[in-house]
Amino acid sequence: MNQIAGCTFCITGKLENFTTKAEAYAEIAQRGGNGSKSLTTGCDFLVLGAKGNENYAFGRKGTKQVQAEGWIREGRGIQIITENQLIALVEAAAEVPACERGQTPSDRPTVRRSAIARESVGDLQCDWCFHEPRPEASQVLRVTYQTAPLPPDVAESVRVQFQALKGEAKRFGWRNRVRTELVPVSWSVQPRQDGSERLQEEELILSARMICILEDEAAKAAGIEMADRVKRIAIGWGLGGRLSVRIWDAAYRYGAYWLDRLGG
Repeated sequence: MNQIAGCTFCITGKLENFTTKAEAYAEIAQRGGNGSKSLTTGCDFLVLGAKGNENYAFGRKGTKQVQAEGWIREGRGIQIITENQLIALVEAAAEVPACERGQTPSDRPTVRRSAIARESVGDLQCDWCFHEPRPEASQVLRVTYQTAPLPPDVAESVRVQFQALKGEAKRFGWRNRVRTELVPVSWSVQPRQDGSERLQEEELILSARMICILEDEAAKAAGIEMADRVKRIAIGWGLGGRLSVRIWDAAYRYGAYWLDRLGG
């Protein structure tokens, strides 16, 4: 019985019975299955390599395994299997004709990436990177920004200003996300009236992220304008930190990952 055909497999960790992950993905493809380097909701199986993940040495699970376990709790149809279970599936499934062969990660459309443009404006570090799409493909824009550590009152004020960008992002339609959060990075110990002590946040980092789909040239221009707006805000307020702008073909694995995040 072929339980591989039509299913998508993602492999995590180091394999013991295959020389490389590419070899394992090839065995899956020869039986009608598909391989994916990224774990998405479209995956049917997450395969745990027999040699494990480097996180195990620190008593932690790998990121993909944690994500898959969360999806299983939500009732999504993904299974976590071991490398030995994958081998059993491969041995039980017959190879399919070439025309029915599945896709391996290397079969995905290749995307030419332009060089990353880097610049420093005062204390602000900027990275811009564009992946040239296929002519018919839409693009996914991701803008991420993290300030330098700020006092709590300043950080909250800046967060309110960045929250206002959500309204401006409506120009991209419903398929966009703007997320802001404050991350404490230092604390001081403050005494309470009862003699106990409490931790008081001293500095916070504002983290802002925007993801949207650029379905035409007008949307692309608006997206780049929004990224530039974030840059001008950071420079004008002297917030420092790091700004990263990425544009990917929606079919490219990173573009597909963020596209999935938009749909989730």
